Amino acid sequence: SNEGTPVKRTRSLRKHPIRVGLVPLVEAVRQTLRSLDTQKEADETTMNWRLEEREANFEYQWKRVRLFRRLLQAVTATSGREELFKEAAIDIPPLVRAEAWFTLLGSDPA
Repeated sequence: SNEGTPVKRTRSLRKHPIRVGLVPLVEAVRQTLRSLDTQKEADETTMNWRLEEREANFEYQWKRVRLFRRLLQAVTATSGREELFKEAAIDIPPLVRAEAWFTLLGSDPA
């Protein structure tokens, strides 16, 4: 029997490529969001800053860019957009602004 061979496993993965490939990524985004919840108290101070102050703060922008890159990677046609909308309502880092808007509007950046 060839049930355990690499060829059989590859065929099995091809039947559900999106689900199998995105599970770790979606879990990573969920974990990031959970860790952000624990940082809410520290971030509440920065949320009181004006947009210009947040955009000039390197550490704040670094965290936001990392978060947005993970969220943008996890967005599919059917899921992940809620988290992206939630974070975009706060602000979108200039570095990923174009890609975020393409994704939020459902267009293709190419």
